[in-house]
Formats: sequence, structure tokens, C-alpha cells
Amino acid sequence: MYENEITQLLKESAIKLENTILDLNNVLKIQLGTNLKLTDVNVYKLVNKIIDNKQDVVRKSSVKLYNNIPDDLTLKTVKSYLKATLITLISNSIKYSSPERDSWVKISSNKTKGYIEISVEDNGIGIDLERHGRIIFGMYKRFHNKDSKGIGLYISKNQVEALGGEITVDSEVGKGSIFRVLLPYEKFKEISLIEDDNVQIFLLKKFIEKTNLVESITSFKNGKEAFNEMKERSEKLSAYPDLIFLDLNMPVWSGWDFYDAFKTLPNYKNARIMILTSSLSEEDYQTALKHGLDDSYIVKPINYEKLEKTLKSL
Repeated sequence: MYENEITQLLKESAIKLENTILDLNNVLKIQLGTNLKLTDVNVYKLVNKIIDNKQDVVRKSSVKLYNNIPDDLTLKTVKSYLKATLITLISNSIKYSSPERDSWVKISSNKTKGYIEISVEDNGIGIDLERHGRIIFGMYKRFHNKDSKGIGLYISKNQVEALGGEITVDSEVGKGSIFRVLLPYEKFKEISLIEDDNVQIFLLKKFIEKTNLVESITSFKNGKEAFNEMKERSEKLSAYPDLIFLDLNMPVWSGWDFYDAFKTLPNYKNARIMILTSSLSEEDYQTALKHGLDDSYIVKPINYEKLEKTLKSL
């Protein structure tokens, strides 16, 4: 009998360990940004489909679901991530509804500068944020007595951040909760890198791609190569890049050579210039000041967090 109990405990431990490894593997995939395919997603239709799939649960719980998303709201995003996040938030709102009143869940949206906010609001039992606020998006954290793995919000946070966004919560015990998902809406169509260092180009491209804020990235090895492209675009009435990261010390033409020539082209101000250089020269910085680029001057090295913050601030 004793041996059977030990065997059973070992089996249960093995299953738990396997599930933990699977959870960690899923989170790692998200953090590494693997298999991220951006597509146009109609958020209204996506929410409607989630609600339709929840009808059995809704009937049992008597919770009313309201889709207040505009029917024409479309985001260029990773559909599987957005869908999984909304399923988690809506499911939690249903699961933690209050038995003391008629329960509802409202899914709404709001446009802010460059971002779309998708909110999931309920009048459920709420969360004690004073007690749990700092760990609410932690792994294997539980806040209520109902059965839960405590992994859903942690994965949702990683998925939203992989999309270049953020997730927040406001809640009051006994009154309800509102989770807000902030996602990039007006992305850069194109960012250009004028940089002669292949390693820097590789890292910058990887960092920029990871933000999911940019549709396309172009690169040029020196200022003259970049200027010739911009001049050709000007003649063809084609758009300049939305943003140009400009190195200063390059062969053939330096960054300043490019900048001086670029300013002779029509509508050059349509492209935002960000100096990204390893130069510690006071002369370079004073030149940037003269051109009004003092708030657009970044000294290398630049990491992902700094780059992401820069792009979000523009």
C-alpha cells in the first residue's frame, strides 16, 4: 500500500513537472518572438467569435457579454496572441463574476496617439491590488479560491509585450475589474538605417523587428548610397522613410554629408532623423544642436529597451 502511494505521488509530480516545462517553453517562445506573423485582424469580429464560443459558459453563469468594439476596427498584429489574451481576460471575468448581482462583461476600445486600447471590464468580485498588485502578472500567482493554474495573466503579459504593447489593471474588491491592453496602432511604415557596421545593422534590425512597431526596414552602407535612394524617391514622388537612424562616421559620405544633401530635397522634413553614433565628439554634438537635433542624438551602444522607448515616444 505504501509503495502504491509513493508511486502515485511520483506520477503526479512528474505530470506537474511536465506541465511546468510546457508552460515555460511557451513563455520562452513568446519572449524570443518566434513565429510572429503580422496580419490584419478585425477586432470586433474576433471578440464576437470568442463570445460565441463562450455561450455554454455564459448560460451557466448568467453573465451578459457586451462587445462595444467598433465593427471596422482593424489592427495589424499577431492574431493568435491577441486572441489568447482576450480569451484569458474574458474567461477570468466570467469565472470571477459576483453571485450578489447581475453580472456583465464589457469589451471596449479607445484610440490614443499611436495606440489602441482594448479594455475588458466587469462588475465581478474584484482583486485586492494592495495585496496582489505587484505580483498580479506573475507566474503561478492565484488571487481567489477558485481552481486556477495562475499562468494565464503571466502569458498574456508576455504576449502583449511581444506585440510592442502593455497590459494594466484597475480593480476594487466587491466592485469589479478593468484590464486594459494597449497595442500599437499607427505603426511606422518604414525605418531606414544608414550604418556601415554590419553587426550594428543586424542588431538594430532584430531590435526593431521585435518591437512590432515597423512594417519594413531598409539599410544603406554610407551617406551617399542613402542620398541617391532618397533623391530617386523624390523624383518619383515616392515617400521617404518615416524615420532614419543616421550614423555619423562612415566611408564615402559621412552622416553629416548625407544630412546636408538630404536637406536640399523637397519635403525632407517628412522624414524624422535620429542620430545614432559612437562619436563622443563635442563638435558633432554642437553640429546636432545647430540643426535642432539635440533631442534626436543617441550615443551607442543602444539596447532593446532604449530603442523601444525611443520608438514609442515618437
